[in-house]
Amino acid sequence: MELLGWIPGAKTEVQSLWFHKSKWNMASARNWLKSKGYKPLTEEETRNYYVFRIKEPVGYLEFRRIWFSPKEKRGILATIGIKRVEPLPETLSDFFGEFEVHEEVAENPKIQFRHLAVATVLTILIGVLIWKNQKKQKE
Repeated sequence: MELLGWIPGAKTEVQSLWFHKSKWNMASARNWLKSKGYKPLTEEETRNYYVFRIKEPVGYLEFRRIWFSPKEKRGILATIGIKRVEPLPETLSDFFGEFEVHEEVAENPKIQFRHLAVATVLTILIGVLIWKNQKKQKE
């Protein structure tokens, strides 16, 4: 289910649904879920909501909460999990594309050092992202 388009290469899915108690009771919320094909993993009751976990909250980049139906007419909030579906780059060239060293950089040791430092930090960050992605895929 692709609901949100603000993260390129990401897939979104409903992680949990929250039914406001002013508009729903537990039985009617369960019936609505069943009629829509949702099979909750857990049910929880908070002060104002009946909360149904649809998927475990692991493997997501982040979460967003939106009204599931137009505005709050129906009183259903959805927690949307955002997952990355595109593979992470394996090298700096994959990430940034090919690049050339300009004459100014080639002739100035201070600029060379700065570029080297930035490239080193980026390489480390990308390495960490790749490691985390591989670790999540193994889980």
